[in-house]
Amino acid sequence: MYFAIPSYVFSTPLSGAQAAVSLLIPYGQNRTSVDATLTGALGPFGFNVAGGTADAVTGLGDIAPQFALR
Repeated sequence: MYFAIPSYVFSTPLSGAQAAVSLLIPYGQNRTSVDATLTGALGPFGFNVAGGTADAVTGLGDIAPQFALR
């Protein structure tokens, strides 16, 4: 998981302090895969069945605005 935090600081004082706003934006990607092999026999005949799959998802989390005076 990663976080982007764009912010802006106002140059004009607010109540005698410097105001800043920022936005916390979480984002990330999850990948997974599986491979499987089934080996068996039906009487004198043997067989192998193999397969695999993979998937990935990318998404954003809840955005959190922040405000600060300093």
